[in-house]
Amino acid sequence: MRNALDHWRTVAPSIVFWYVRLSGFLSIIAWISSDLIQDLLGIWALRWLVLLGWAPSLPYGLALVLLSYGIRRRKKAAWRIVCVLFGAVFLLSVIAALDPTGRTGNALLAAATGLVFAGLLASRDTFDTLPDRANRRLALRVFTGFLVVGVVVGGLLVAATDTDPVGGWWTHVVYAVSQSTFGAAVTGHPVGVQVPSWVDGVLGVLGGGLLVLTVWALFKPAHGEAILTFEEELTARRLLAEYGEEDSLGYFALRRDKDVCAAPQGKAAVSYRVEGAVCLASGDPLGDPDHWDSAIAAWLAMCRAHAWIPGVLSAGRRGAGAYARHGLRALLLGDEAVLDPAAFRLTGHAMRQVRQAVRRTRRAGYTVRVRRHAGIDPGEMAGLVADADRWRDGATERGFSMALGRLGDRADGRCVMVEAFDRDGTRRGLLSFVPWGRAGLSLDLMRRDRTADNGLTELMVATLAAEAPSLGVRRISLNFAVLRSVFEQGGELGAGPVLRLGYWVMSFASRFWQLESLYQSNAKYRPEWVPRYLCFVTSRDAVRIGLAAARAEGFVPTLRKPPLAVAAASPELLAAIDEVEEAAEAARAPSRRLSDEEEARHGKLAEARALGIEPYARTYGRSHTAHALRELFDGLEPGTRTGAVAEVAGRITRLRRHGGLCFAVLRDETGDVQVLLTAALPSYAAWKALIDVGDRVGLRGEVICSDTGELTVSAASWTLLAKCLRPAGRSVKAGRRGPVTDVGLLRLRAAAVGAVRDALRARGFLEVETPMLHRVHGGAAARPFRTRLGAHDLPLYLRIAPELYLKRLLAGGAGPVFELGRSFRNEGLSARHSPEFTMLEAYEPGGTYDTMADLVRHLVVEAARAALGTSVLDRPGLSCDLAEPWRTVTVHGAVSTALGAEIDPGTPAADLLGHAAAHGLAADPDWSAGRLVVALFEHLVEGALTGPTFVRDFPAETVPLARPHARDPRLAEKWDLIVGGLEVGTAFSELIDPVLQRVRLTEQSLLAAGGDPEAMDLDEDFLRALEYGMPPAGGLGLGMDRLIMTLTGRPIRDVVAFPLPGRGREPLLGVGFAGHPQRPDQEGDLEWQPRLRDEAQRQRLVLPVARHPHVRGEHRGEQPGGGEPAEPAGARDGHRGGHREFRDPAQVRPRARCAGQALGDDGVELPGRDEVQRPRHGEQRAQPQRRGLGAVGGLCHGGKLTHESLSG
Repeated sequence: MRNALDHWRTVAPSIVFWYVRLSGFLSIIAWISSDLIQDLLGIWALRWLVLLGWAPSLPYGLALVLLSYGIRRRKKAAWRIVCVLFGAVFLLSVIAALDPTGRTGNALLAAATGLVFAGLLASRDTFDTLPDRANRRLALRVFTGFLVVGVVVGGLLVAATDTDPVGGWWTHVVYAVSQSTFGAAVTGHPVGVQVPSWVDGVLGVLGGGLLVLTVWALFKPAHGEAILTFEEELTARRLLAEYGEEDSLGYFALRRDKDVCAAPQGKAAVSYRVEGAVCLASGDPLGDPDHWDSAIAAWLAMCRAHAWIPGVLSAGRRGAGAYARHGLRALLLGDEAVLDPAAFRLTGHAMRQVRQAVRRTRRAGYTVRVRRHAGIDPGEMAGLVADADRWRDGATERGFSMALGRLGDRADGRCVMVEAFDRDGTRRGLLSFVPWGRAGLSLDLMRRDRTADNGLTELMVATLAAEAPSLGVRRISLNFAVLRSVFEQGGELGAGPVLRLGYWVMSFASRFWQLESLYQSNAKYRPEWVPRYLCFVTSRDAVRIGLAAARAEGFVPTLRKPPLAVAAASPELLAAIDEVEEAAEAARAPSRRLSDEEEARHGKLAEARALGIEPYARTYGRSHTAHALRELFDGLEPGTRTGAVAEVAGRITRLRRHGGLCFAVLRDETGDVQVLLTAALPSYAAWKALIDVGDRVGLRGEVICSDTGELTVSAASWTLLAKCLRPAGRSVKAGRRGPVTDVGLLRLRAAAVGAVRDALRARGFLEVETPMLHRVHGGAAARPFRTRLGAHDLPLYLRIAPELYLKRLLAGGAGPVFELGRSFRNEGLSARHSPEFTMLEAYEPGGTYDTMADLVRHLVVEAARAALGTSVLDRPGLSCDLAEPWRTVTVHGAVSTALGAEIDPGTPAADLLGHAAAHGLAADPDWSAGRLVVALFEHLVEGALTGPTFVRDFPAETVPLARPHARDPRLAEKWDLIVGGLEVGTAFSELIDPVLQRVRLTEQSLLAAGGDPEAMDLDEDFLRALEYGMPPAGGLGLGMDRLIMTLTGRPIRDVVAFPLPGRGREPLLGVGFAGHPQRPDQEGDLEWQPRLRDEAQRQRLVLPVARHPHVRGEHRGEQPGGGEPAEPAGARDGHRGGHREFRDPAQVRPRARCAGQALGDDGVELPGRDEVQRPRHGEQRAQPQRRGLGAVGGLCHGGKLTHESLSG
């Protein structure tokens, strides 16, 4: 019952609205022609019209029609008047119905008006529009004034036309008032006046006008002049300063003829102006998008309270969606042109019109100046305002949603002015832009001298786009094109009749307003079109909202003309604006939340400065390193005091306090040394108060040997070199992201790389450098990184391999050359792959892949001896002496052994597909026999090759840059070096036949054109160099990262100083230290990873437990020789990969391999060896995924065409 009553209260106003409106229309019709109304009532289907409360009176009918608008807008005054009218009609109808001689229609009318009266009473709470006392006073004045006029004019007219003046003068006045107010139905014989019918018509018109004006004055929208108050402007500016990036039209909310309705929380607001009965909002709401809904709800509540029709002009896509959530409908209004200055170019056929205009105006001597409004002198700004007024097209200043309406206001200092000057220095055009957040501009004003050369606007826009970076601008909003799609599609071939009609209508309208010309003037810049919407509640409101928008934008004449003049901003407003912008800048600054320990360290930093101690010293000298000190004073007896003074410096890794003594372990790049401070030291209190584990300090004191036999520096003074603000070693991932570089690994890597470089130089190789940026990506089958040279709009690639450039040097007569440098491949991250990596490529005239095998063996042995002090590798999964001869197998022979069936270069692809299916390899039926052989090798053989192995003679179709084999042209003279299941290097006998090379690279380019992202492009420069003649040569590629991985057993992230962090944080200073949590029984203790020694016999070499998941049995958790599963690597010490320590390689004992599913770099389980990805059609290589190591295949650090890219 309650729900039904609530529903009735909701729908009753609508029922009353239509009842009152139809009654008013029938009253007007009956006043015009009584015969017509009788004919209507004679129609059976319209007999229900007798239920309406009409009377043949023009004033009464007009009053009812106007009152119906008040009812629809929920006006309380309209509700009261209608209640009085229909209450009276109801009573009269009841009295008439009770008369036995009355008509039946009176009872029906009484019932109908009774229901209407009851509906009005039941829905009285819905008429909640705020009253406006000013409207009441205005209505009373209008009624009184027009009544006096009607009485005077009507009385004189009746007196002049009365044909039977039997009554007194008062009868003329009464007749005029009655006829004007109530109509002819209540006048005539009782008054005793006889006038012509046209006099009654004139009196009815006067009465109708009286009632129309009175009701209009009573029910007109209650609003004052829109003025942006001080508080509203500050609210809008605060929201724009914080969230101004959301909408390009946001700054136009600061027009001084707008109001702002803020959300209750103050986090968002709606900018609007009332035009007639329409409350017109513009653009998206201001502020936090999460609070837009509350701002829109507040704005709609305000509209309901004042009986305004809500409408939104030029809402963006996101803003229109927010308004739609509150019941408004969205209609596409047009599109906004947005330029990206970084991508804006004058090159290309599409920009020909703009390019020609810019060139023409520049040749004519025009120049452009771009600057902020804040940098313009007030006198010069006055000249700009005068020019803008003089060049304005028409007397009306247009704009509402996309115009600021003022120029030269000191509060708009961040606006940008673009001025164009002719050869004589006379200003001939200007553009003014308002800020769009911090990095955008939105066009406000566009003016040009009509006598200036064509193309001036294009010159200004192009210059602004060129200078945008210096202004910090990343996007520019130009003009708005109304119904752009109509202009764009309506004139095209095949446009439908609706589009053609729309195009014709818009073209006709363009004769009066700049519609099509605005679209064309923006389209030539090739902008991004951003849609804008018109939002309204109901379709019947769309027309009124459209007219209100046209008035606001200046397309419909209005009595108000906003002047284009410099607004006087008060000093208080300017000061408040500065505070708002400063607060917004401070809020935008990146902030970080400090832990309790970090806050304590920051407090000690401030305390040190307060004590006059500089926490970050300018310089500090030391006399000895830790290693040198140990060498010099080795073998001291406990308790010895040498009397020698030493100065040491380093980072504190341990800190222990024992009463008046404090021991600390100091670490530098060579090792550790203990230091001692006593309470007798004057600065001991400061040491205790300020120093933490991780701080860098310098100490000077006597060298002694402690009672426990530890070499110690007894400090006589100390200096704080650098305060450590971040606790070191507390993170589980500190070993990868800690703030200290693993110096030992860096030295090992440097020794290995240096040995390789020295060995090549000793053999007469010339080290060269080739470009990192390539116009054509080639030299390897890999997906490249793409970039663009902005100055010339030139697409470029980061190099995937230097091979083609090095071969061009050989063709030019450079002799043996090599390059050690970085290459880049846009591929995944894994324990073996990195998008950027270091690789060696070496080319020797007269060499072959056989000579390259001797060279690479020499280089690897030299690198091992320099880095490890030995050529012996002994760890789980790999135990060998690199100096001994290496195993050599052929691809077909190795695959035949794994299959248990003989295959050779002539084996059909169908047979190979059968073998692949039998061994769980998902192969594409379209693959060639060569690709299948390589895929089978990677799937079955590669991971099981532990010792150094040369795999030779690959199918020729898979190696387009290698020479065909001397004995069998179906093969290529290429080998891959596999160590521990990991491809370390590759080498070719280089293909120097330019004709055959062109054929192969053309095939590759066709694959690239077909969508293969890893296929090589056709490099004409390289082919032209080959056509000059390149000497026979052997080429070698050696991955330096993978070489260090082989020597140390570490994953790739551990052997580079700054591994790519993926989705995590950037490493701070390097691969880091191995930090352990502090033990509770120690005041401060940081166990740092022991550094690699200078000599293998003197210090410990720390290496991780190697993980080689391709060795058979590991995925089942078996040890190599059987037995129980071993403990996973790192399970004890908390470090990925674990560690084992030894002093001498001869002391190393074999250790069980870690078992179980291997983990990737981020601790996520990786696919097993039986989970193989199916390559895409047209790929050059298979991409099997193996346990814990990602895609592993014939990897080529030399940058040659392989079956898997070398990404590390």
